[in-house]
Amino acid sequence: MKIVGILLARMGSSRRPGKSLANVSGAPLITRILQRMLAFDRFDEVVLASPDTEEDKPLLAAGKAAGAIPFAGSEEDVLDRLYQAAKSRGADVIVHIGGDCPFCDHDLMARALDMLLEGDAEFVSNLHPMTYPAGLDVDAMTIGALKRCWERATLKTTRIHCLSYIHQNPEQFRTLNFEHTENIGNLRWTLDYPEDLELVRRVFESLGPDGQYFGMQQILDFLAANPDVAGLNTHLSDFVPDQPAHWDSEGYLSDLRDDIANLISEAGLLDSDRNYGAAAATYAQARDMIGELVDRAETFACRHGGSDTTTE
Repeated sequence: MKIVGILLARMGSSRRPGKSLANVSGAPLITRILQRMLAFDRFDEVVLASPDTEEDKPLLAAGKAAGAIPFAGSEEDVLDRLYQAAKSRGADVIVHIGGDCPFCDHDLMARALDMLLEGDAEFVSNLHPMTYPAGLDVDAMTIGALKRCWERATLKTTRIHCLSYIHQNPEQFRTLNFEHTENIGNLRWTLDYPEDLELVRRVFESLGPDGQYFGMQQILDFLAANPDVAGLNTHLSDFVPDQPAHWDSEGYLSDLRDDIANLISEAGLLDSDRNYGAAAATYAQARDMIGELVDRAETFACRHGGSDTTTE
């Protein structure tokens, strides 16, 4: 059985373009993430899957220099990039890590693999609900589950946010989620804003200045002892306990709204053509997606003291 760790990263981030090559303790961020993945002894290979663009060539070169196998794929169809990268390496099992997960943790990757390989699951994640710090995301899956996701996902949301189809359709997959003993999902160890990058730099400079591995508990201990560092990005968290991880992703929400608009437009054309069955199915799909936005908005409204969320 071949287990492949795949890091998805690109230069064209909407919030922080070029963050993957940002200097972190004397090396590009992408190198620091790959060092952690390459030090995990259960991977047969580690792949950096980036877009096949001129802009991303330096990123792929940095990944190769760090010891990863570079793979250039689709820029916008991220699900296809992940699947083709896995297929090209003959992977049986894939562990997906995102480019905004600088502290990918060996214990969490091992736990995901153990749950996947020792039971009947074909997809294991720690994101639904989200109980670990943002940026400690891990997804482990069989190639069969990834292939079915790739075949069935058709909407923009599910192609760009590459595993969202599985999260949206758990009845089609044998899924498991694992949670932390306490919910610390309010902590931001991800990379959307300058304050996030500053926290990441300070942690690496203190715990792993030359690429040494350190785990989640060491980070927690360091932040507890250094509240000035811990407080760098706390104002950016809008976390609600038990929320899905993608509720904090503006990119996902924007693409979801686009998909809803396109589905309503498509359903309208079907309706006009008196293709009522297909129109009803398409309207229903849009309705389900709107339901997710309603749930999120109501949840955040309650968190911020907004009680005027009637849905009569």
